[in-house]
Amino acid sequence: MKTKSELETEINSDEKCTRLSGEYKITLSDVRNIMVGRNYIRAGVVIESGNKIVDGIDAKIIFEINEDPCGTTALFCVLKNVRNFKFINMKAELRYSGVSAKSKICCFINYSYGFAIQYSDLDFRAENQISYTALYNEGGVDTTLESQADNLWLCENKITAQCKSENYNLDNTICGIENIFGNSACITNNQIFVRNAGGGEWQKAYGIRNSGKYVRIENNNIKANGSHNTGNLLEAAHAFGVINEEQGEYLVFSGNNCVAEWGGMCVGILNRARYANILGNKLHATHTIKGRTAILYGSCSILTNNILTSTSRNPRMIELLANENLIGNNYIRGLSPAEKSQSGVGIWMVGLQGDKFKADNCNITGNIIAGIKDFGIVLNNSEGNRIAGNRFIRFSESEDYVPIYTCDKKTNVIENNQFPRVYSEGGKNLYRNSDEAIHSIID
Repeated sequence: MKTKSELETEINSDEKCTRLSGEYKITLSDVRNIMVGRNYIRAGVVIESGNKIVDGIDAKIIFEINEDPCGTTALFCVLKNVRNFKFINMKAELRYSGVSAKSKICCFINYSYGFAIQYSDLDFRAENQISYTALYNEGGVDTTLESQADNLWLCENKITAQCKSENYNLDNTICGIENIFGNSACITNNQIFVRNAGGGEWQKAYGIRNSGKYVRIENNNIKANGSHNTGNLLEAAHAFGVINEEQGEYLVFSGNNCVAEWGGMCVGILNRARYANILGNKLHATHTIKGRTAILYGSCSILTNNILTSTSRNPRMIELLANENLIGNNYIRGLSPAEKSQSGVGIWMVGLQGDKFKADNCNITGNIIAGIKDFGIVLNNSEGNRIAGNRFIRFSESEDYVPIYTCDKKTNVIENNQFPRVYSEGGKNLYRNSDEAIHSIID
């Protein structure tokens, strides 16, 4: 069994390519305190040497923590002065067996430019509540200019993170990848599975969370799990496949299989940023009382050629609260049987008071909306939209299904849809599709 000192020495050696071998074991007693800018963290292995490749194909790294680490603690920390460091074929196992704590554990914290991980297996398990992120990429500042932690590259990795605590007294988040202000990142062909247990919105599972600009997330298999497999309770951890924050402009999200499952609320993708292109994905929100397959809060964005599904008892397949969006040529289907569905909407465009959350000047064209209980499209408090060429396949059991419901017919263009009639009456089921009406089912 090799030590932390041996691992750190080998990684920071002068060789341009280092091949690790053997089994390395690191414990909390091996961790040291460091300052990176204004950030105080604790790290097992500090990486200070760049322009090199470290190959771990013959190695295994174990990080065991059996008490509260008291702050943010990482197995690896890559410093700001490092450039173009690459890990390949790494196998890392992180285990937490301490008491429930507000601390955070990371496999990697990266502050460096051009950091890369490929063909690696990162596995985390926790017996009690703790927050965790497999890779935390810290860009430091929100800017369009080149800065630290830009050009992150993650390709063909397996990332697994699970917290199986049975007590939910604390807020905690289990996350696969967090990219904070790191521009031009490429995240492709990875398998990401994160699981958290909880009693409500205070416990979360995120596959990927991004706030960097010009990021490409392509061809990944992403699954976020809230540990509640019956999908009857709101009082379970919330699961989000991907969250793109307001600063994450110009996101390209394509070819992904993105699933949020087994949570009190499950969201396939939540986009808050402008100029996002969400194209050709399979998005799924399943085994949840409150399913939101895609939530779009970012203006000037595109959602096209996707398959969006949900088994939720209260699906809102697309929730649109942003201006100037293009939503077209998507196949949208609810998968829960009619007798088990409490409510259901294909596309929800109900603007809120004020200018921030409106859905104006959008194109909603060429979509197929099927298996939804109440409404195909709900359009209220919004104007300047074009709703055209959509097809609606209703439940045979749902006699009061409304393809398009709006009180704003005069301020929107609604034409050439399968059912030409637009309903300004027939909104009796509108309330049961609101967030306030959703409730747990106690068998």
